[in-house]
Amino acid sequence: MRRLAILGASARAAAFSAMRAGYEVVTCDLFADADLRACGVEAHQVESYPEGFLGWLSRERFQGWLYTGGLENYPTLVERMASQCDLLGMSGKILREVRSPLKLSRWLGDHFPETQTTPKGLPTDGSWLVKSYRGAGGSGVRSLTESELDSTAKSPKRYYQRRVEGLPASAVFVGDGEQTVLLGISEQLVGEAWTGASPFDYCGSIAGINLPEAVRRAIKQIGQKLTARFQLQGLFGIDFMIDDTQVWVLEVNPRWTASVELIEQTYRFNAIEYHLAACLEGKLPKPPAIESFGRILGKAIVFASQPATASKKFTSDCLAQRGSLDSPELADIPNFGTSLEQGNPVCTVFASGVDRETVVNQLREKTNAVLDKLSDPTHA
Repeated sequence: MRRLAILGASARAAAFSAMRAGYEVVTCDLFADADLRACGVEAHQVESYPEGFLGWLSRERFQGWLYTGGLENYPTLVERMASQCDLLGMSGKILREVRSPLKLSRWLGDHFPETQTTPKGLPTDGSWLVKSYRGAGGSGVRSLTESELDSTAKSPKRYYQRRVEGLPASAVFVGDGEQTVLLGISEQLVGEAWTGASPFDYCGSIAGINLPEAVRRAIKQIGQKLTARFQLQGLFGIDFMIDDTQVWVLEVNPRWTASVELIEQTYRFNAIEYHLAACLEGKLPKPPAIESFGRILGKAIVFASQPATASKKFTSDCLAQRGSLDSPELADIPNFGTSLEQGNPVCTVFASGVDRETVVNQLREKTNAVLDKLSDPTHA
């Protein structure tokens, strides 16, 4: 199996991993980023998200396909696409189970925040959140307000969850349907104003951080429990909050996640190879030697601070600064002529250093540099 299709909201990071492993990659996503095309990837932009993926996949010929963020919220579509071409990832049946907050609540108990399907009787003091069943990257999350209480009926589009405080984090696993291996844990950057993100938006990750052994042990146990219960096979992620040594699971992402590329760079493995070995052969790798690593890696998503258009000079300058396939400096670069509304993602910047503060400072500087360049009238 050498020719792969990668589909989702953004396919770039998974495509880079597949290219490093020697696969021929064709992508279809919302952006068809300039850096994908600069690397020789056949990159397509989906005509109608997400329904357009089905028609596109039926017109092409691949030995297999896998999905990234967003498609886990459309299990019926995933099933229809799997009938067109071999799926390398979680089936629609698994998605319906593991993406259900009520089922996760029953199975995880004290590790899952209190969750309800109706806002009736809930306080509006900021202690409860409204969440979308089809959310991704923090989209559809907001504080519960008085206006929500006007509706006491169940909504098929949203649920309500008690807000938990702590350090936002994400764990990356690979499973074979029965057993799982923890590949790494990273801090999540959420709602950081300097990136231009909205309060609940995912806007980056920091990998290589030290965590209490009790936290690491708890998340490994949770990953194993979920794998055995839901038959998780291939790469998947768990988003959670760390409050001292308490772990609060927020959601399970049964696919390639945003933090995978940092984890594979940090611990020096190829995530796509692990994913395919688990899906096709039921093989799991040895756990990475996490204690031996001595630097911190980070990435941040840059969001447009005002409406803008990616000029030819902006795109070409970003491409010149993108770094290498193995060690990107700047990625997810918009094609010139792309219109960017305020709050739209512009690109992703990367940094490394000996400690978290150094990495975050570099990310902030690079973010400001991108936004300055985007708004520079001489780049028009």
